[in-house]
Amino acid sequence: MQVIWQLFLTYLNDRIPALTDTFRGVPTEEIAAFETKHRIKFPNIYVDFLSTMGEDSGPLYPFGDTQTHSFSELTEQFEDEDGAAALFFMVSYENDPSALGLMNKFIPLSAVGSDDAEMLECESGAEISMETCTTGLSFAETVISQAFRRIDVSPKRYSSLVFCKYESGGDGLTLKAEVDGLLSRLGFSSAVGAMARVSCLIKGQTSALIEMDDLTSFVTIRLSSDSIADVKNETPHLLRNIDGAELIKPPSAQHEETLE
Repeated sequence: MQVIWQLFLTYLNDRIPALTDTFRGVPTEEIAAFETKHRIKFPNIYVDFLSTMGEDSGPLYPFGDTQTHSFSELTEQFEDEDGAAALFFMVSYENDPSALGLMNKFIPLSAVGSDDAEMLECESGAEISMETCTTGLSFAETVISQAFRRIDVSPKRYSSLVFCKYESGGDGLTLKAEVDGLLSRLGFSSAVGAMARVSCLIKGQTSALIEMDDLTSFVTIRLSSDSIADVKNETPHLLRNIDGAELIKPPSAQHEETLE
């Protein structure tokens, strides 16, 4: 099991102990048999995901409220070309026919496997490619940031949102590291573990979700807390100490769906 996945499961058990009781995983023998049959190798992090919640993730909805990720349903839809090794595997699909654009999510495959994989998103029926379908996040970053948003960010009463712009093609990782360092000095610590483009941080009852997006060339910082004073106290540090930081949403009440 990947270290980041172990840390993620520890986080889930610490925050909502009963949540993992709603998960239903896929037997490792079934995963291995599918890989052998189709001559593919899933990324290790996806195997961890499947083993933990591949059939059912309860109320977590790791890819979105209207995305289905049941492995048994996905394998029924999987087709390789003339028995050749497939290039992509659909990890979830849009189940709301009224949705504006039926967007499905994929990961690239390889014969040798990998620890993690880029998350791709493509409209149903469209051609999939690494160049046009990337989301800018990996599989692990997508699942973990979505869970942290549901559990520790969205349920809280107040939030602020700060955008930090970097030059297209510039070093967003350096800017994100600067944000991480500032929040660490302010007393925030990682809730899950280190990831390249996503940080999930906590300080007391205040949560911070940091995401780097090369598609838009922004690092976004969302602070949330049940105390408006905490959000008001922390937000100015970002604006004063990070070059180019722009306040998009001042500290105020937030109205987002929460994990129930």
